[in-house]
Amino acid sequence: MNPQHKFITKRVALFFRLLLILLPFLLIFSIEIILRLAGFNAGYGQIFQPYQYKAGHLTTNQEIGKFYFSGSGYGSLGTQEVFIARKPAQTIRIFTLGGSTAAGYPYIYSGTFSAFLEQRLQLAYPDYQIEVLNLGMTAINSYTVRDFARECLCYNPDLIIVYAGHNEFYGALGSASAQASLFGTNRPLTLAYLRLKRLKIYQAIQSLTRWVKPNQETDTHAGQGTLMARMAEEKSIALDSPLYHATKTIFEANLRDIARWANDRNVPVLLTTLVSNLRDQKPFVSIHSPAADTSGFALRWQRVKQLMLAVSYSSALDTLKKMIVIDPDYALLHFYAGRCAELQEQYRIAARYYRRARDLDGLRFRATDEFNDVIRSVANRPGTFLCEMEVALEQHAVNGLIGKDLMLEHLHPNLEGYFRLGQILEESVIGQNILRQVIPQLPEAVALPDDDYFRDRMAV
Repeated sequence: MNPQHKFITKRVALFFRLLLILLPFLLIFSIEIILRLAGFNAGYGQIFQPYQYKAGHLTTNQEIGKFYFSGSGYGSLGTQEVFIARKPAQTIRIFTLGGSTAAGYPYIYSGTFSAFLEQRLQLAYPDYQIEVLNLGMTAINSYTVRDFARECLCYNPDLIIVYAGHNEFYGALGSASAQASLFGTNRPLTLAYLRLKRLKIYQAIQSLTRWVKPNQETDTHAGQGTLMARMAEEKSIALDSPLYHATKTIFEANLRDIARWANDRNVPVLLTTLVSNLRDQKPFVSIHSPAADTSGFALRWQRVKQLMLAVSYSSALDTLKKMIVIDPDYALLHFYAGRCAELQEQYRIAARYYRRARDLDGLRFRATDEFNDVIRSVANRPGTFLCEMEVALEQHAVNGLIGKDLMLEHLHPNLEGYFRLGQILEESVIGQNILRQVIPQLPEAVALPDDDYFRDRMAV
């Protein structure tokens, strides 16, 4: 065989080897194109979909939870919004994003902070049509909020409000969730996985699997509490653990993406600090410090109870302080130190102890002060604004301690709490002139009526 013939034979062999390697990818690509051209729709790929009853309108996709949750028990959007795809003139469009508090659990619709915000802004700017579109969804974390924000930017918003951070551990794809990411706390791989799930071929295979084996992904904990309670997989996470810090880092990175994308589109973002029940919610899980000497703990704890029953709060607090020196990570010690300080009308000291009790709680349903610090840090970038929600809500709480007067349980506001959240957001939007960043001709806001005016019109 002459050299030229041997060279051609090698090139042909190499070509067929490459073709053999590329063939599966070409096949997948072809199927993907065919599915797209055929209009295949698994029903959960996008947040918004055409509204069948009004041409040119969109509505929120109530099946979107299937994209982030596996199994039959998945989260759903709190409200079903309908809006004109192409924003009309003289319209101010605001999207609110977050978990169940943003959704307005358990009031939904008229009892949400987004509904109260819309009502107040409509009176403040009567010459404009105000749209506050609520995309809050139960049991999601910042991975989902990040996706939602990116899609919202396609619909000409004037403002995006983000109230998120409580669900970073136990929400969908959360680091300690029963529905955790396949890749744990590896954020790049989790984001790549979410991109993969957007392929039509992936959705077709998943739909086929659910059709063939409809019970394969059923929720094994169905009927055993709320969705978030069922999703709490790892229930004892120390404050300084690697898992805690990795989760906080993911949260910050997701928020920074939202802020950067919005700034690229000249859309302002309002990030709000998070509120939770400090005064009337004991820590769910207390974790002893690794080096703590717990011998005699039960006897000292019994002594504290006796002193409190005897209304000797000062002595009880002194005993608790000594116990905290020995075992500084035990959340319940800080909670009762806060209670003793409060009962002595030492409210600022009580607040510090209550905060520390929340932060040390091993069951991470409530975001810590460090997560609020992350929100403050991200809000420092251009085009991003901060609403100090927790600080502002304390002004409406009894003795400045957020408790059952404003909260239903550990996390969600009661109706008065949601009312105040809407009011605080309105004051933040108007007070910081946020809407003028995109609407320079916006007139001065009209002075609003007192609180009784809005309470009388609550449709809850």
